[in-house]
Amino acid sequence: ALLLDGGLYHHQITTVEGKKTGGDPDTFKFFLERAWQLLTDDGRAGIIVPLGIQGSLGTTALLRLLLDHCQLGILCKLDNERYIFPGVFHGQKFDLLAFSKGGRTQNFEAAFYSWEPASVLSSFKTDPRHLTVDADLYRELSPEQYTFVELHDQREVELLRRTYRQFPRLGEKRDDT
Repeated sequence: ALLLDGGLYHHQITTVEGKKTGGDPDTFKFFLERAWQLLTDDGRAGIIVPLGIQGSLGTTALLRLLLDHCQLGILCKLDNERYIFPGVFHGQKFDLLAFSKGGRTQNFEAAFYSWEPASVLSSFKTDPRHLTVDADLYRELSPEQYTFVELHDQREVELLRRTYRQFPRLGEKRDDT
């Protein structure tokens, strides 16, 4: 609570549909925001965090920071099943992020890997699971929460885009239906 009340961190909690969201304080969330704070405008950071930025409750404010006040370059999910990080529990998952401070994310590169050796990162751009994602897709899918969906190839990106533009979301009322 000291970190939240100290006035240094402003992207830990936000309001979604009238309710505060932020979940429990988590070190990786403070670490990510602090890395952003320490950057100069257009400064770049690369960071590895426990799976959470795209897969945990309570990261909405940080997702808004990354998409609306940064230029997210890379989001890559990894797991440790093949002991990429020796000494770390094999079931631990990680998000690798690269971003620049300032601006607004238009597109970013992504990949969601499972059971891969560390060498998969050396062929990131040529791997068939490498995606280019239009950030507005995530803004449209979940305008309040910016929920990230794991997509496995460019075909899934296009299918998701068409589906959400063609059909109403659950609970959404449209004049044409």
